Amino acid sequence: MISALVKAEDILPGKSYLKLAEELFIKIEKKYIKNNIHHSFSKDIVFIEDYAFLINSLNDLYDKTMNFNYKDLAKKLTIQAIDKFYLTEKNIFQKNPKINDDVFFNPVDIGDNTIPNGNAIMLINLVRLGMMNEAKKLSESLNGYLNIYKSHMMTSLRAIDFFCNIKEGKNCNELGCKIND
Repeated sequence: MISALVKAEDILPGKSYLKLAEELFIKIEKKYIKNNIHHSFSKDIVFIEDYAFLINSLNDLYDKTMNFNYKDLAKKLTIQAIDKFYLTEKNIFQKNPKINDDVFFNPVDIGDNTIPNGNAIMLINLVRLGMMNEAKKLSESLNGYLNIYKSHMMTSLRAIDFFCNIKEGKNCNELGCKIND
């Protein structure tokens, strides 16, 4: 919702959408970040997507406001996400925390389901935060899954393309690249 409000401010400036986005973030920060990031109403459950979309919204707020606090928090949460979810032997994020052996969730999920995949969103976040070494490893890992699951990985394809374009020095954001005249 925060990211949508930030984008709405671009489309309809002067309608206070950015102010609303920042107010919403303050509420999220009090409820979820200050205590413990968790999924919905259960304080014991958290997924990589919870971190990925929160970090993405912080990146969006930073890009629009240039308030370094958003970028700083995004980087801190990214480091937490790497610590909690990242499988170094596979160079990919697990869906649930590494310390959780939940039999109901496939530990590694790279496909888009009802929402874009957390690994793809984290790849975009890593690039936006300038964490290119981490992004390279994740990009290569996601690329390895394409032969098997490509029809379910549209967000990953977009994220890999974004990473490759930034790595080549192109002027891009996660939605595409600007063409130089």
